[in-house]
Amino acid sequence: MTPYIAIMLAIWIQIDNTASSQASTLLQQAHYEFLNGHFAAAERLFVDALDQVPETDQRVRAKVLGDLGNVYSEQEEFLKAERAYSASLSLLRQLSDSKNSALMLQNLGVLYSLQGRDDEALRFVVQALQLVQSAVPNDPSITAQVLTGVGVVHYRRNNARQAEKSFNQALEIVSTLNVPFNTAELLSYLGAVYLREHKFKQAEDVLNRALQMKEAEKGLFDPGLTPELNTLGALYMATKKFADAEQHYERSLKILESRRSDFATTIARVLHSLSNTYSKQGRQSESDIVLGEAAKIAGENLTKDSEMAQIVEEYSRLLKTRGQTQEAANLLAQVKHARAIADFVIRARP
Repeated sequence: MTPYIAIMLAIWIQIDNTASSQASTLLQQAHYEFLNGHFAAAERLFVDALDQVPETDQRVRAKVLGDLGNVYSEQEEFLKAERAYSASLSLLRQLSDSKNSALMLQNLGVLYSLQGRDDEALRFVVQALQLVQSAVPNDPSITAQVLTGVGVVHYRRNNARQAEKSFNQALEIVSTLNVPFNTAELLSYLGAVYLREHKFKQAEDVLNRALQMKEAEKGLFDPGLTPELNTLGALYMATKKFADAEQHYERSLKILESRRSDFATTIARVLHSLSNTYSKQGRQSESDIVLGEAAKIAGENLTKDSEMAQIVEEYSRLLKTRGQTQEAANLLAQVKHARAIADFVIRARP
């Protein structure tokens, strides 16, 4: 299983003084909901805030659009995220804001990589890095963020060596900073690269370090812990420590289950992985039940991610082996329909 690397988000917490009092209140509430993983609530608040910001206030509108893109990205509504990021980037370029333009280029690049648009992804993150490196004065924290985005894109292009180089460059910069930086997320990305390179001890060390940092900051039950838990699960699957993998996936599920509407596709992925751990331990009936649960959620989110289709296809094959040929055929028809819609969206993209 390839661990899912989340989008590196560049979120603006500061509220521009020119924003109206009502817009500022809405934005503060939206950021609170976003940081607590309540993405649907955050989306509504950001949209309402955007309605309150005049068209002439380009800087605030650019911020809100960027944050709205982050929400759509987390919800895996990638077309909406692309539109929001692109609109934000257009405004930032008009304002000659190179720092935030670089961050937005990075967000677009990583977003494209999640959609398999590898050439566009690399072009955008390279542009972002060139822009931030040429800025005077150079901002190390922004450079580190963009390097992280470059690493994510290389990871998804299966260029683990270049991804590792970019992440380590970012870590080297972060070690010199006297400002807050999401080092735990950066370590998590590096751990995923080490796992892909079969550097299992290094992967386990940095992933556990990232997890401990997040636990200290967020507590033991925050959804932000799940990327590390899931990648550790994948690590223990790769090293045949199936009981340890099961433990990490089950902890991830316990955190996410109460937030099903915000994390549906993530839950489907974790259930799919948990099904594999049961199967490896010879617990086939439990594996089949959990795969069915994953397929039910995946079937409701087929247009969001290709992995959802793979989960449904796997469950369809299971049903076919049981002689439930009509049910299996119905699931495959759903997958085919979803892929046709995705192909249409890609062809319609300007």
